[in-house]
Amino acid sequence: MKYSLTGILLSLICIVVALEINYEISVEYHAIDGKSRAFMGLRHLDRLYYGGIGFIGLTFGLIAIRKKERPLLIALAILLAILSISLTYLDIWKWMI
Repeated sequence: MKYSLTGILLSLICIVVALEINYEISVEYHAIDGKSRAFMGLRHLDRLYYGGIGFIGLTFGLIAIRKKERPLLIALAILLAILSISLTYLDIWKWMI
């Protein structure tokens, strides 16, 4: 049970970090003018490194399958890990404009 809970915790941390970074990017996007807006996504490529936290959470979810932990916790860990990876690599800040 400890592997699936660790995967859930890591995925939740990754989701919170991804949402916070995307919010900061959208606030910054509103504060700048035209030329800088064109390169907004390129200036913040360092946010993609946080996807590694989601991959680690997914790894813990897969380890939990091998250890035969509770299926509900395993499913939650894997779904949250996929969501956290998706939120990290998608440009959500464009939807916050």
